[in-house]
Amino acid sequence: DFFEIALRQYEKDENVKVTSVDVKSILDTSEPTTSAIFSAAISYNLPTTTTEFNTKLIVKTPLLLPDGANEVQLEPLFDTEIEMYTKTLPAIGKFLLCSLDERVFFPNIIYHSKSPNYVLVFDDITDKGFSKETKQLNFENSKVVFAKLAKFHACSMFLEQKTNEVSDYKQGLFRVRDDGVEHMLNSISKLIDEITTWPNHEVYVEKFKNIHKNFHRKIRRLYSVNTPIHGYNVLNHGDFHFRNMMFKTDKQGTAHDFMLVDYQVCIWGSPALDVIYALYMVASKDTLEKHREDLLSHYYDEFVAAHRALGIKEKPPTRLDFNTEMIRHGILEMIIAVCFMPYVHVDFSKISMDDLMANGEVSKDVRKEIYGHPDYKKAIQELLPMYLEKGFLD
Repeated sequence: DFFEIALRQYEKDENVKVTSVDVKSILDTSEPTTSAIFSAAISYNLPTTTTEFNTKLIVKTPLLLPDGANEVQLEPLFDTEIEMYTKTLPAIGKFLLCSLDERVFFPNIIYHSKSPNYVLVFDDITDKGFSKETKQLNFENSKVVFAKLAKFHACSMFLEQKTNEVSDYKQGLFRVRDDGVEHMLNSISKLIDEITTWPNHEVYVEKFKNIHKNFHRKIRRLYSVNTPIHGYNVLNHGDFHFRNMMFKTDKQGTAHDFMLVDYQVCIWGSPALDVIYALYMVASKDTLEKHREDLLSHYYDEFVAAHRALGIKEKPPTRLDFNTEMIRHGILEMIIAVCFMPYVHVDFSKISMDDLMANGEVSKDVRKEIYGHPDYKKAIQELLPMYLEKGFLD
C-alpha cells in the first residue's frame, strides 16, 4: 500500500498497481546517523499500457531509539530535508540547468510525508551509475566537487535575492544535535590529555583549555549569519563530507559527475562552512597539503563566474572578501581536525559507533587510543603551528 501511494502520487495516476516489492536495509552502521535507510526494488503496472515497469527506490525514515526519546530532536532535521527537496533544491536545479548549463546534483524525490511518520522516497541513483567512494579524493576529482559547490552557493544567493526565503534555514548541525556538541567537547578533552604528554606543546594545552571553556559561545558565533558589513552568506549543505556524496566515474576512477545527499542540516551562513568541510572531508590529506590554494582559487573563480551568469544584482564578493571569510571561520578547521579527522584511523570492524559516540568509560578508552594513533599524531602536529599562526586557536 505504501509504495502504491508513493508511485500513484509520482505518476499522477490513481490506478498504479504494484505487483512486487523487495525491501532491504542498507544502513551503514559504521557511521553516526539519524536515519534508517532502505532499498526497494518495485515492479508496477499502469492502466494505459500492458508493460510492467521496474524501478529501484531509496526510503529514508528517522532512526528512532526504542523508547522514541529522540523523536522530537529528529523532527527539525527531517523538516529541513523535506523543505530542501520539495522547494529549495528544485528552484536551484532550474538555475543550474537554465543559466549555468549544469546538471543537478541531488536525487529525484518521489514521495514524502510527515504523518504518521516522517518518510522520504528517492530514485536509487546507483541505477544511473553513481556509487560511493571509499576514500577521500585526489586533486582532479576534488576540483569537480569544489566547482559544483561554488555553483550551488551562487544559486542559493540568487534564490535568496528573488524569494527572501533561503535565509530561513537557521538550524544547522550543532543547533539540533546537542549530543554532537558534547561529543566534540569530549574530543577536545581527549586531545588535551594527549598533547599534555608531548614535549614543547604547553602553549597548545592552554589554548585548547580556553577553547573547551568557551566552546558553546564559539560554535554559536561560527554558525551565526553574517551581517552585511561583516561578510556575505550562502546556503550551506552543512555536512559537506565525501560520504554524503555519490560519484559517476570512468574506468580510471576520474569523476565526471557527483550527487550530494542528506540535506538535513542546511544553514544560511558563511560559505566558509562548506568550503572548510570540503578541504578536510572531501580532499585527501595529500591533496590538501599540495593543492589547498588551487582548490580555493578554483572554488572562487567558479563562484564568480556563476554569480555573473545568474545576473545577481550585487557585485560578486572579492577574493579578499572570500579570504576574510575563511580566516574569520578558521576555528572550524581546528574543530574538524580535532573532532572528525582522528576517526579516519578507526577500524569500525572492531569498534562500534555506539561505543564511540557514548560518554562512558568504553568511549574514553576508545578515544584515548584514537588520539594516540601515530598517523593522527603526525598529522595534528603538522597542523597546530599553522592554526596558532593564523589565530584559529584564539
